Amino acid sequence: MGLPLLHAKKTKFSPLDHVHQWICYYGSEISAAFLKKTQLIIADPDIIFPEIFPSEALPLFVGYVSVGEAEKYRWYWPLIKDKPWVLEENPNWSGNHWVDVRSEEWQELILDHMIPRLLNRGYQGVFLDTLDTGEYLEGKDPEKWKGSQKALVKLVKNIRRRYPQMIIIPNNGLSLLPSIERHVDGVVIEDLYTRYNFETKTCDRTPPSVTEDKETILDYFMRRMNKPVFVIHYAQERDQALADDAIRRSREKGYRSYTTTVDLKSIGKLAP
Repeated sequence: MGLPLLHAKKTKFSPLDHVHQWICYYGSEISAAFLKKTQLIIADPDIIFPEIFPSEALPLFVGYVSVGEAEKYRWYWPLIKDKPWVLEENPNWSGNHWVDVRSEEWQELILDHMIPRLLNRGYQGVFLDTLDTGEYLEGKDPEKWKGSQKALVKLVKNIRRRYPQMIIIPNNGLSLLPSIERHVDGVVIEDLYTRYNFETKTCDRTPPSVTEDKETILDYFMRRMNKPVFVIHYAQERDQALADDAIRRSREKGYRSYTTTVDLKSIGKLAP
């Protein structure tokens, strides 16, 4: 069953309306020539500094911030590693620890330090990763972690309030999207048509039921808010047929594709 249609006034403009050629890349090798091919680059603000590139016709730079996990390789780790709100390590990502997202101290670190740091380096926006941590924690122990998703909604609203002109793009976190849709400029989604299997270390097709559930939420978001959906397709070289099918299906939906490997450390393929 689809989501109900509501008579809501659509947002007339998103600063991402024009973006069709885009990448999500956490490596360090971006040339000035490559910049001319893209309209949006989601990058790691501790690795790539937009301020060093010539300012003529630069694409939009949006900086990665993990809001649901703390990373041991970040500058802030020595300051928080012994905090009670730093939880166990994510087994799929070495060095990444889930956090109790209800922590005011953690949210203040994001608002007062992480975001200003990337803005000072020339970024125009923030890419909010690991927003699904709240759903994970509440699913694990609903009573113990009650309020985690609500805390992330509060965080996104506070980011918009504090930085009203900044681009905000959430990654995944679809359970939160109805509550934050007015405060973001678009959404990135992973594992929509393809997904990476951490056990077999291969890419395969996302189960149809999962795809359909996600499409329902994304289509509703696009129709209601008139904001773009960006899809990351994970595929290796041998998965060309899988990737081609994912790109075709995204195009039919009006989503904007980017195909790459799961570590996001190499520049993938722009949408054709």
